Amino acid sequence: MKERDLHITVVALLDVYAKPDLLWHHPANGENRNIVTAVRLKKMGVRAGTPDLCLTLPNGRSAFMEFKGSKGRLSPAQIVFRDNCHKIGAPYALVTDPDDAMTILAEWGALLPVAWRAHQPRGQRNEPSVDAALRRGLSR
Repeated sequence: MKERDLHITVVALLDVYAKPDLLWHHPANGENRNIVTAVRLKKMGVRAGTPDLCLTLPNGRSAFMEFKGSKGRLSPAQIVFRDNCHKIGAPYALVTDPDDAMTILAEWGALLPVAWRAHQPRGQRNEPSVDAALRRGLSR
């Protein structure tokens, strides 16, 4: 799965399964920009290495999720951000699969109880598949 498709899939699932008190956003650091816009955004605080999703969990803690396609690798700036999260104890996850993203979000307490059941081994969970969840969520 391409990184963009993974990102869009997880956001669609969050739209359906996120707890109402979960705050999250995509900082939109990527994409091509003209040099004037890039310089202005850098002055406004855009930082290299910021993950794809920044979350404030229902318990008030900040958490971060980086998406990568099957061949993707963290950049040096992303490695620094990840390591800084680990140093201060902030939840950080690198995910390559929507099911894993949802399991991690469930473990972080970000999802409604009916969503993913992180305590069950993969293949034995009672949750719907990502495809089924997306069909239900996007058809609403």
